[in-house]
Amino acid sequence: MIEIDIINLSKNYAYSKKDENKTFEVYNDFNLSINKHEFVSIVGPSGCGKSTLLQMIAGLEKSYTGKINCSTNLDNKNLGYMFQTPRLMPWLTVLDNLLICASEESISKKSPQKFLEKFKLTDFSNVYPNRLSGGMRRKVSIARTFINNPDLILLDEPFTSIDQPVANALREDFILNAKESKVTLILVTHDLKEAIMFADRIVFLSPRPAKIIYEHQITLPRPRKLEDTHVFDEYKKIMSKFPNILEGKF
Repeated sequence: MIEIDIINLSKNYAYSKKDENKTFEVYNDFNLSINKHEFVSIVGPSGCGKSTLLQMIAGLEKSYTGKINCSTNLDNKNLGYMFQTPRLMPWLTVLDNLLICASEESISKKSPQKFLEKFKLTDFSNVYPNRLSGGMRRKVSIARTFINNPDLILLDEPFTSIDQPVANALREDFILNAKESKVTLILVTHDLKEAIMFADRIVFLSPRPAKIIYEHQITLPRPRKLEDTHVFDEYKKIMSKFPNILEGKF
């Protein structure tokens, strides 16, 4: 069953607010389908429109032509979105940062304390974000992403700018929760090994206007770790066949 069906998507951006008549194409007649419960990694060169694609799927960016059809209504309850930065409210505690995103239904089904326990945040419930490490702020962001038991989760390079061992642990924890929750997941990343760790399928994009230049199925057993030999072997297999794929060249 298809969860997301992107049909003939086109998107332009103005070069500047002063001259909105001069634009550049980000997408032109772009098509992509993602199946229910599928994990898809999207990889492409900087500036090709990966983050913009997530914003259009989420409804944060509405000025485009074409269609984005979703099998579920992507409101705050059914959509989880994790950005490149944690985006925690600095004046709220960890618990309040979770509650501000929680629906009444989520709170009634699972007490906030049980949710804190699940993500190992109980000891930090009354702590403010400026007292947390970078890794702990990301962990709060992960918990917030799952708090409403979403059907779809969008990840925009959320594990960058933190120490690699911490990032690896967060990735593993995220994937475990995503599999348990039976979500559909889309990850945008520059890191091919991360893409392999997460994905059932990797979609490689060209420079803008972005086109799909290659799709690669990942059949490695789970759970996967970034340092696993078979993840590295898959990485080598892709790069040896397509050495310029990360630059958007097939």
